[in-house]
Amino acid sequence: MLSFEAAKARLETAGQSHVLQFWSELSAEESSALLEEISLLKPEELLEHCRAAVEAASRHSSADGRLDARMEPVPPEFIGSVRKSDEERLKMWGDEGTAPMFKII
Repeated sequence: MLSFEAAKARLETAGQSHVLQFWSELSAEESSALLEEISLLKPEELLEHCRAAVEAASRHSSADGRLDARMEPVPPEFIGSVRKSDEERLKMWGDEGTAPMFKII
């Protein structure tokens, strides 16, 4: 099995040493499982994957293209509570939810 030091070196090569930030909080079983997972990593491939992810994220970070910039609150008519709704509304929601199951394709 990979040692902690070897795992740390492997992750540092890929710029991912933060993965071990909470190492001291892991149980023996958890730390063993993590070392096993890290042993399967190929640092060069991991580094390339992380670089590609950062690049992809930066392509979509313009103010108008970001998802959070386009988010809006859910309109009140779409918000409901099973606990606070009457039987009629609950039946309507149930009918709406099951209707697609009975459509003939």
